[in-house]
Amino acid sequence: RLHDVVHSERKLTLVFEFLQMDLKDYMDCCGGALDPGTVQHFMRQLLLGIEYCHYRMVLHRDLKPQNLLISRDRVLKLADFGLGRAFEIPVHRMTHDVVTLWYRPPDVLLGSTKYSCNIDIWSAGCIFAEMASGKPLFAGREDDSQLAKIFGILGYPSQSEFPSMVDCPNTAELLTHDALRA
Repeated sequence: RLHDVVHSERKLTLVFEFLQMDLKDYMDCCGGALDPGTVQHFMRQLLLGIEYCHYRMVLHRDLKPQNLLISRDRVLKLADFGLGRAFEIPVHRMTHDVVTLWYRPPDVLLGSTKYSCNIDIWSAGCIFAEMASGKPLFAGREDDSQLAKIFGILGYPSQSEFPSMVDCPNTAELLTHDALRA
């Protein structure tokens, strides 16, 4: 809930309600993995929040447990829209330097600047897996190791599964790494 707007010549500050815990903190307090009922409870709220944003043509572009705040009564709220952007149909080019690495989709890792709701949906899937298992699903250190982790779990995509992969700017460079073809 927005409480105040402080505007100066140099910056705009939005003052929201204070919530003491994010999803990462909540998971740590619960010992990592959450029980299935809690996962369902939070995923429903996360997906409704994403739906609300996307319906209003807003991409969050940095969904991760640290940007999902939890109230005392277990209401999940999307936070930190610092990388958020309005999007249009047709999709215009945007930067590929978004989303914390562990929650970044393969096409963005490959340098795509044409993306839409898929960027937030991929992140939500990664968050779902993390809540269920208690650890990040794809914990790479750089773009190539992140792709290797994704392809290691999901398999290397075929042309029919990921036809736009050949159009991504960094495909040729990143896919020459042995770790990605193993």
